[in-house]
Amino acid sequence: MCSSDLQQNSTSGGGDGAVLLAGGITLALGPAAPWIVDQFADGQRIWRIGTIKLDGVSGSWLGNLRASHVSIADEDGVWLDASNVALDWRPQSLFGGGVWLDNARAREIHLLRQPRLSPATPSAGGSFDLRIDALAIDSLDLDESVVGAAARFRATLQMDLRDDALRTLDLSLKRIDSDADNAVILYRAQDDYKLLVNLAGAPGGVISRLLGVPQQNVLIQAVGDGDLATGAARYDGHIGEAELLHGQTRWRGADWSSDGAARLDLLPGLRPIAERVGPTASLEASGVRAGAFTAHAQTPFL
Repeated sequence: MCSSDLQQNSTSGGGDGAVLLAGGITLALGPAAPWIVDQFADGQRIWRIGTIKLDGVSGSWLGNLRASHVSIADEDGVWLDASNVALDWRPQSLFGGGVWLDNARAREIHLLRQPRLSPATPSAGGSFDLRIDALAIDSLDLDESVVGAAARFRATLQMDLRDDALRTLDLSLKRIDSDADNAVILYRAQDDYKLLVNLAGAPGGVISRLLGVPQQNVLIQAVGDGDLATGAARYDGHIGEAELLHGQTRWRGADWSSDGAARLDLLPGLRPIAERVGPTASLEASGVRAGAFTAHAQTPFL
């Protein structure tokens, strides 16, 4: 065989290899994606909250997947059960050190109890970006064992977390089996700064139970607007008739200032701190953006 024949065969072999590789990648990203996800994602551990089980995985390619049933179990068994989960995302975002979800939806997520976290492991370091353009849960059901009262919510979420900085958060959590709990949080940290918080909980509801005051009304609000050059935000909160906190933050150019006060003795989780420093705390701070600042905190015992 002459050298030209060898060169031709070698070139042909390399082309065939490239075609096979491209075909394999296309198959993995396309028709075979559901099978791959079912084989390799099923049974994998998720952070410290347990292992995931997937059933009925389908979809046209890796970035468009459906699962008829998803569950997460810790060492005590299943604590999260979900049905009809759809995920449209960008697999290539993993190579950039993050996850980008274009659209995610679940018809139902059922929380049976709070998870038992596995022991923490040392962090590998580095930042992890997470962008969720649209996430919707038609029915988020909480068993009584989760917080002490059964509840059903409808939830939507949009979030942009990049370079360890929260750029956007838009959360709506609406109680659909009663009027006991509702939560709206809107935060936008770009040129068009926006802050809107409204957490309202009735006695016996989920929010009041989470804060450890099940017999009280809870109302926490915040509002702010502006841009990177000038703006302001203020917040306040009440537990029953008592004021839990109030404060404000302002910025103009490179300068900023903030002041606020809180009742530490109103929340059971903060009472050990209140016993050491006193039932109230106030803070005044001011400084230069990304520069030096001064702060003064005051409590009855310090």
